[in-house]
Amino acid sequence: YNDRIVHAAAREAAVDAASWDGTESAGQETADEYLADSGSDLSNTEVKITVGATEVTVTVSGDVMTLLPGFTKRVSATATVPRERFAQ
Repeated sequence: YNDRIVHAAAREAAVDAASWDGTESAGQETADEYLADSGSDLSNTEVKITVGATEVTVTVSGDVMTLLPGFTKRVSATATVPRERFAQ
């Protein structure tokens, strides 16, 4: 479940940041909201956004509790989306 959450948060953040008027901060806000609203038990979440001339890459990661008390597993996902741009 948490693996799906980080994949979806990365994708949604990349789409927002890559939109015509999108920004890195818009992508960050989208990822943060998605993670907060997901109901997952992720902790120590991190969002890295790279905005290039033609594409946006977002990596979302977080720690998940394992069945062994005191141990966590890191889950991570990356999404890359082409930037929207005006074409004639």
